[in-house]
Amino acid sequence: MKFSINHRYKFEKPNLAFCSGLAQVLIMMALILINYYVIMAAESVLDVIMNFLALMVISEIDDKFYEMLD
Repeated sequence: MKFSINHRYKFEKPNLAFCSGLAQVLIMMALILINYYVIMAAESVLDVIMNFLALMVISEIDDKFYEMLD
């Protein structure tokens, strides 16, 4: 986000670049909060591990889409 603010000339739509970075930050913060909630609500260690791994897979989806753009 800071890059898009400091280098507006490198983007056709600098506001869209800023919003993209902001969306990524907000989604990761929401994922962290959901992860804490799931850990606190779990009844066993196995539930904690399974839910944590599921959330990690969800958080890695954007990396997979980026790799497919090549």
